[in-house]
Amino acid sequence: MKFTKLFIVFGISILSSCSSKTTKVDAFPELYNRKITSILILPPINETTSSVAKEYYSTTIFEPLTNKGYYVAPFSLTEKFFKEEGIYDTEILDVIAIQEIGSFFGVDAVFQTKIIDWDTTYTVIHASLTVNFEAQLIATSDGSILWEYRGKIFQNLTEGGYDPLVNLLVTAINAAASDYVPYATLANEQILAPLPYGKYHPKHYEDQNEQFSQLEDSSKQ
Repeated sequence: MKFTKLFIVFGISILSSCSSKTTKVDAFPELYNRKITSILILPPINETTSSVAKEYYSTTIFEPLTNKGYYVAPFSLTEKFFKEEGIYDTEILDVIAIQEIGSFFGVDAVFQTKIIDWDTTYTVIHASLTVNFEAQLIATSDGSILWEYRGKIFQNLTEGGYDPLVNLLVTAINAAASDYVPYATLANEQILAPLPYGKYHPKHYEDQNEQFSQLEDSSKQ
């Protein structure tokens, strides 16, 4: 049985005190000016207590980035490299290290993610998953941030219905056996939505005037 096909409630919320509309070219001019074509995904920074958050995230970011029109270095190969170098958390990387990674792999930018929340909440008849990410695209030439976005998803794992006993049973099954990969995939798709299209996408340079909600988070100021 595929639990992703159950009738579930999905909600998206953005972590910000307020937001305003802006265009992609106004928000991320350097991403257009520098003609970024190749990206390497860094091991995510995991600030949660979940031991599986990194794994679920890492297995779901490659395809969405590729679909945006960028060449993305195969994560399986880069992950092996980082493990051999003893790098398990990219918080330890500075600008020099990012420049060296860019030179070694021949990529224009690195994609760095921070997993802030990966929380599953259970009650007698309710279960939910909250996932909160921050992401940045960083130039390997000088360590400057070309693009950044923050997003949060809330996933209700409870099956809707009128029979409380049925709800109790389905909630328990969903919470115990739910495949979190689809939820991580949804989070990645939402976070990457404002990312300008890359060289290998047919809409490359045609999305400059597309509007999206620019975050205005006082904690970042």
